Amino acid sequence: MENNEFDNLIKNSLMDEDHLIPEEALVENTKNLIQKKRKHYLWINKIFTLCLSFICLLFSIKAVSLSIQSENMIIINSLLLCFASVIILNLIYRHEIITFLKIKGE
Repeated sequence: MENNEFDNLIKNSLMDEDHLIPEEALVENTKNLIQKKRKHYLWINKIFTLCLSFICLLFSIKAVSLSIQSENMIIINSLLLCFASVIILNLIYRHEIITFLKIKGE
């Protein structure tokens, strides 16, 4: 963020809030900027989770197709690959939910 934008935010907050002293207005603007940054990080985290989920889904589909095509040891390997992708998905979503709750709680 440029200094001019930050200065405008401070001036606007001072115009809106006559009873705030400049230090309080600066604190309020800083809190607002931090909240916007958190929302941005949450959005990036969701996109990252979606990409990882898509990769895990591709591994699962590949595992199922391998188990259909063959009848020997590859079935075991493909099922292990499928279960590994499901475990990875569970860990990703657990981490995502914990992160979301931490951000919501603050």
